[in-house]
Formats: sequence, C-alpha cells, structure tokens
Amino acid sequence: MEKLFNDFLLEKEYVNGLSKVTLKGYRVTLRTFKRIVKEPSINREVFFEFVKGMMDEGLQKKTINT
Repeated sequence: MEKLFNDFLLEKEYVNGLSKVTLKGYRVTLRTFKRIVKEPSINREVFFEFVKGMMDEGLQKKTINT
C-alpha cells in the first residue's frame, strides 16, 4: 500500500500539479486512516469504517469529503 500511495502522490504532484500543502493533507489522511482502520485490505466496509471513525473524532462531512 505504501508504494501505491507514494506513486499516487508523485502523480498528483507532477502530473496534476497539486501543491505541497495538498500533498501533506493526503499524507495526514493516510496516517489517520491507518490509525482508525486496522484491516490490512481496503474494501467498501473498511472505507465506511474509516469515514465513521473520522466523524466520531469530530470531523465535519465537508472536511471528510475533501
């Protein structure tokens, strides 16, 4: 998963021209994901568990959807 995520970040930086701040936000989100979700694989159920965990921590839907 780490390699795929790093490849994703490289593409977003160099192909899509995203800012360093946006890329940092993606890294923070991945750390949050790893902290909330203990499953080694990602599927629909795991994703919703992650979203629920972020909402339980007080994040607003607008922030989560970003």
